[in-house]
Amino acid sequence: MRNLTTTYLLLIAISLNFLIINKTSAQEQLKHDIKYYLSDDGKLYWNKKLPVYIRISPNPTDSGLLMKSEITKQYTNPYYFDTEGKNKIRSRWATDQETGKTIMPQMEVIWEVYVDGIAPNSNLNFLKSTKYFNGKNTYYGSDILFNIESKDANSGIDKIYYSLNEDSYMPLNQELNFKFSGKQTVKYYAVDNVGNVETPKENTFFVDNIPPKTYYTITGISNNEIIAVSTKIYLTAEDSLSGVSKTYYKIDDGKEILYQSGTNIPISNLNDGEHKLNIYSIDKVNNKEEETTVKFYLDKTGPIIASDILGDRYLMGDKTFFSGRTKMKLTAVDNKSGVDEIFYSVDGSEFTKYDQPFYLPSIPGVHIVKYFATDKMQNNSEGKLSKYEKYKHVVSRIYVDLTGPILSHQFIGPKYISRDTIYINNETKIELSGKDIESGIKEITYTIDNQAEEISYKEPFQVKNQGFHHLVYYGYDNVNNRNRAELSFDVDSVGPDIKYNFSIEPLGIKDSLDVYPQHVILYLGATDKVIGAKELFYSINNGAFKTYLFSVKGFIKNSVNKVDIKAKDYLNNETSLELEFYIE
Repeated sequence: MRNLTTTYLLLIAISLNFLIINKTSAQEQLKHDIKYYLSDDGKLYWNKKLPVYIRISPNPTDSGLLMKSEITKQYTNPYYFDTEGKNKIRSRWATDQETGKTIMPQMEVIWEVYVDGIAPNSNLNFLKSTKYFNGKNTYYGSDILFNIESKDANSGIDKIYYSLNEDSYMPLNQELNFKFSGKQTVKYYAVDNVGNVETPKENTFFVDNIPPKTYYTITGISNNEIIAVSTKIYLTAEDSLSGVSKTYYKIDDGKEILYQSGTNIPISNLNDGEHKLNIYSIDKVNNKEEETTVKFYLDKTGPIIASDILGDRYLMGDKTFFSGRTKMKLTAVDNKSGVDEIFYSVDGSEFTKYDQPFYLPSIPGVHIVKYFATDKMQNNSEGKLSKYEKYKHVVSRIYVDLTGPILSHQFIGPKYISRDTIYINNETKIELSGKDIESGIKEITYTIDNQAEEISYKEPFQVKNQGFHHLVYYGYDNVNNRNRAELSFDVDSVGPDIKYNFSIEPLGIKDSLDVYPQHVILYLGATDKVIGAKELFYSINNGAFKTYLFSVKGFIKNSVNKVDIKAKDYLNNETSLELEFYIE
């Protein structure tokens, strides 16, 4: 920067509406002018984008003359600062303001200007807020409180602006909080004292200041607020935002107990009479529901009803399976006025008076049986059930299983199919399997060749006897439904017959062996009475076995020769033959 020496130096900025505009997805960022700023300690801060014009004046009130440059006029009027932070405008030497003489020792006169072209940086900070993150969304409770903190390295922060849920931007003057629940989007930015504008930032989260709602369900025998010992009380809670964290209950003046979801509240240890059940829940950001009081009267002298099963049944977890042959029996007892009548309903049908064990519908799947009993003090003059139909009843979920398992089999080991017959050898194993998607498979049995007694299947087995066999196998499920399957097969464990023929008659006998000339040729063959020969091999004088193609020749002269022959059928049954003869 050129050094200037004058009486007064004035820095004056042209008045320009130099704006930074940034649009968000739903609303516009406010418009902010770039400017200069004089701090309380007298420092001059200048926006780096702001042009600079330098004037010279003989006194503070005179607008003076615009300075011009002879050497670098293309870079002045306007001139722009190029360096962030502290910049200096210099003159050559300082002079005494009264005498005009140069100050000794010589020293420069410096005017400082602090240049700022960098926007602030802001962050949203949550203060003492209850927080919960479910892996996707962040929730804050009713105590949510946050502020926006901004920093600027040079001229300092002028104002912070924010927008809630796509509303217009407004200055931030205090800590923010929320009075309503749901999804919240906060956008914010800061402007420094010379008009540098930060790019808006965005933070999305959920505010949950609505407590959960706890519901109770009474299942079993009940009449208005009167319940029996067999009646069960369950609690469920709902929360539309952060979710339910814990549910508590208290009976009468007892201690507060954490409720375990899916369990019933124990009441059998309570005395006969009136009781109060207090319930409430807390969500995952500590919103607490106001307690709900449920009044009930525990009548331990009322009828007790139970179900019994006559016939096939199977319990698997919380499921009870019936077969089509199973009946349901209902019984009730009462230690006061005595049982008057029992009623039941199947799959939502009208309640029917019970008088004897009954079958469930012959339809596979789930069936809902509801039932209740009345004592002699609870019927009206007409004997109708309207007094009780509006209350919940004892409910049984019964799974009717009418079909046996699906059966299948496979052979493990050699197998050959010829036309419509399956051939195996006596080393082949038969594996039986079954699948039942309802009550599950209990057992597989089988019989071979019309034997009277079924054999319990444990593992794959072999059939050793040669010839044709017929196997029938059965699958039983856990309610004794049975399916039947069968298969036929032929066991062949005998290898092929080996045939051979020499090209000429023997010349004689030596040491009990036939004698042939060296040019003799041996022809081989094999036949199988059941499935046919597949392969034929031979070895000469303990050499490697070769596949027989057309003939065997090349014997050793004046020596005993040995030929080993092997044949296999399509089940790998093997036959061997050894020939010895003398070559002359």
